[in-house]
Amino acid sequence: KTAARTTLILKEKIMANGDSGRVVDANGNLVFEIVARRIAFAALRVVKDAHGAEIGQVRRKRTPSIHKTTYLGTMDEPKKILVKSSGTVNATKATMRDEEFSADIVMGDGGGIIGDRLIGVARGNWESRSFVIALHKNRVAQVSRVMPGHVLEEGSYCVQIGAHVDSAFVMMVILALDEMYDDKRSMPETGHQQQPLAANLS
Repeated sequence: KTAARTTLILKEKIMANGDSGRVVDANGNLVFEIVARRIAFAALRVVKDAHGAEIGQVRRKRTPSIHKTTYLGTMDEPKKILVKSSGTVNATKATMRDEEFSADIVMGDGGGIIGDRLIGVARGNWESRSFVIALHKNRVAQVSRVMPGHVLEEGSYCVQIGAHVDSAFVMMVILALDEMYDDKRSMPETGHQQQPLAANLS
């Protein structure tokens, strides 16, 4: 967490065994590294900090479900949070071009335990990488292919994160959404542009 708003750039690298990538700040300094792995026929992505320490992981739910679901957590507790599509229309159409998506962020593993509770949402357009993430009803991050004053490389997009927000958690939510909605692991360019971060970002 930082006391000021943070702008990060996620640069994805498509590999045969999944997506790896790097997250850098506006000056190009490494903030996080994303390493794709495959364990027991299941793909997961591990997030490392700038010093190479493994700080989190993201993996898709193995069993089929009408709602696309992905888990994220620490290396010791891989299912602390789940991100799942919300609504039947979302579940069946969200991978289509220009389709708006909505996903719930839930504390817990979704096993029906009383402790499971909704803590946030992600909404927007995945195809154009134009969406927002909110926690506890406060907008905490905005994602866009547009970054004022910069020309982003293909396969890169800008993540603007509010003050006092855990940037690693935000990045893992984005990776979870990628696991859910980007089945072809493609990053097509579109003409859609998004306005700069709203002033009331928390």
